[in-house]
Amino acid sequence: MMHFIPWEHTTLTFVKKQKKFYLKIDFIILNMNHIKNYNEIVVPDNTLVVLDIDETIIKFNGLHNTWVSELRKYYELFHEKKKADQMALNEWINIISTEKPELLDEELFLDLVDRVKKSNSDLILLTARNKELCDVTIKNLKDCNLDIDSNDIYYSWPKGNKLVEVYNNKYVGKNVIFVDDKLDNLEDVEKSLKENNINITSYLITHEKL
Repeated sequence: MMHFIPWEHTTLTFVKKQKKFYLKIDFIILNMNHIKNYNEIVVPDNTLVVLDIDETIIKFNGLHNTWVSELRKYYELFHEKKKADQMALNEWINIISTEKPELLDEELFLDLVDRVKKSNSDLILLTARNKELCDVTIKNLKDCNLDIDSNDIYYSWPKGNKLVEVYNNKYVGKNVIFVDDKLDNLEDVEKSLKENNINITSYLITHEKL
């Protein structure tokens, strides 16, 4: 069952005027759909479908629910957040570089790809991975029998401004569907696109297999 989530994104900034600082509050209402599988995604004609990669279309068994706990473990061990972050990142890179991922809900994912094609729409991937991991990323996808053009894979975090850039370069006039498993990415993307008057439907996906 798909659940509709109204979410208020609030931005607090200090503005200096005449040697005084004022608190400026900006907010935008984000409308998201919380789903558990791909068949809950509705693809209208002429749409740009944008998917995250990790925990959205593929998963690694070695990373199942461990990222935050591993980070905390290192932080407690070294008492240095920067070192903890780097060691956890190194472990994550090692896992995605050496282990074979699993395609989540393969049958439903392939059905989504088919629906995208039949609706005269486009599908791209937008990941928070560093672009230096592009070769690893393509290998991960091929390990799942996904042959996606490297030109249709974009790397950025945060994701919002990057998607606006990609949209304006190649996809002006299309509606946008954005699917991710992280709420902060959905907030950032929806806020950026709405600020640029781009029509977007967002889906927060939480796979039952995760």
